[in-house]
Amino acid sequence: MAAGSSTIVALTVLGVFLALRPESRVSVASSARLSTTQYRAQVGEICNRGKERGRRIEAAGPTGPALAASTDIERDEVVSIKQLPPPDELKAKHDEMIAVWERRISFLRSLYEGLDTMSDEEKLSAAQKADSMNHKLTKLFTDLGVKECTM
Repeated sequence: MAAGSSTIVALTVLGVFLALRPESRVSVASSARLSTTQYRAQVGEICNRGKERGRRIEAAGPTGPALAASTDIERDEVVSIKQLPPPDELKAKHDEMIAVWERRISFLRSLYEGLDTMSDEEKLSAAQKADSMNHKLTKLFTDLGVKECTM
């Protein structure tokens, strides 16, 4: 019986140790929904970091096209924001914002790749489409209460 008791104690200690590891705490915390205030603060911070990154690239005089750098920054922002568990009341708008933003990034990347072969009329049409996506995103960011992300 003493061997059985020590096995139970050892398994309990092991279970507590595993539960208290940093990796365990992160996975538990990441699955919990954020409050509205936490969500807005974290999304705002992600957007502020993206804007600062863009300013640093611009100030350094990028060697590549600004559009390519901009879409890389936005892609990173979307990846970070997608990892946040929004509060239930913002989930639908959050999902819509992610979808529109991903479509916009994809569109801008394809636009950048085909820019040299486009006519002026096609460029104007593409610019209008990009502008429309920007307006939709701005509305979604406003609805989400994250003014830091408005375009």
